Amino acid sequence: MSKAADKAIRQIDDLARSIHAVRVTGLDRVKGEGKKLGRPTTDIDVIKAAAMVADGMTIRQVAEVLGVNHVTLWQRLQKAKGSNA
Repeated sequence: MSKAADKAIRQIDDLARSIHAVRVTGLDRVKGEGKKLGRPTTDIDVIKAAAMVADGMTIRQVAEVLGVNHVTLWQRLQKAKGSNA
C-alpha cells in the first residue's frame, strides 16, 4: 500500500473514532440525566393471555386480540412461566 493511501486510511479511522467518542459521551450524559433510552416496553396482561392460551387460543390469536406482536407475547409468557417455576 502506498504511503498516501495508508495516511488517508489512518485519517479516516481517526475521524471515525472521534465521532464515536462524541456519540458515546453524549449517550452517557443523557443516561446521567436519568432519561431512559431504547424502545418503550409493551404492557401485556400476561395472566389474561395465559388464560386465553389455556382456553385453546393460539399465541397468534391472543396476540391479535391484545394488539401486540406474537413474538413479544411468546417471550413474555415464557418469562412469566420461568419466574413461576
